[in-house]
Amino acid sequence: GDRVLVTLDIDAADPAEWVAIDDPLPAVLEPSQGTFRTEGKDPGGLAAEGPCDFVEVRSDRRMAFIDVLPEGRHRVRYLARVRAAGDVVAAPAKIEAMYEPQRHGFSEGTRLHADAAAPTPP
Repeated sequence: GDRVLVTLDIDAADPAEWVAIDDPLPAVLEPSQGTFRTEGKDPGGLAAEGPCDFVEVRSDRRMAFIDVLPEGRHRVRYLARVRAAGDVVAAPAKIEAMYEPQRHGFSEGTRLHADAAAPTPP
């Protein structure tokens, strides 16, 4: 049940409209719809979604949609929950201007290690 903060950094060389971000989750993670807050405070902006106008959460991925993405650097962050222990490789996230499919990009794949919780002594 531990949660991890997933961060996607986007470098947009030019402005774009109608942008989709498709981030498939590895088998050891599942999407979490909550935000990371403590005592009603948002430490370091961890609850921020980024420039997203709409978010769709599926069982195996998180999709985000941005109506207008200005030129520059942007960050999209969200929480995922660890559901199993194991070593996996997270597939690359894809970003694409939906009506200009030649404008797209991929993140790097990332190796991920999830530990099982230590058993509680009797």
